[in-house]
Amino acid sequence: MQTLFSTAGLPPMDSFRRWREVISDHLMAVELRKLHDGPFSAKLEQAVIGSLVVTHATHGAMRTAATHRPPGGTTAPIRCS
Repeated sequence: MQTLFSTAGLPPMDSFRRWREVISDHLMAVELRKLHDGPFSAKLEQAVIGSLVVTHATHGAMRTAATHRPPGGTTAPIRCS
């Protein structure tokens, strides 16, 4: 699997905010909320098997709620660096 995004190396006070931005801006329309005030870590990985794209996310405790993306709204691809 290739890592698309990780909070490793981010300042602890920025890690959840950046995770929320990546997920909502690039993957799906969701509302994310941390369930506690402690440190947060997360990683988003992807593998391509033929025409199948498999995405795997690991993250700390949070609540996720699906939200509505306006018609014509799109997600931007995540660029690996």
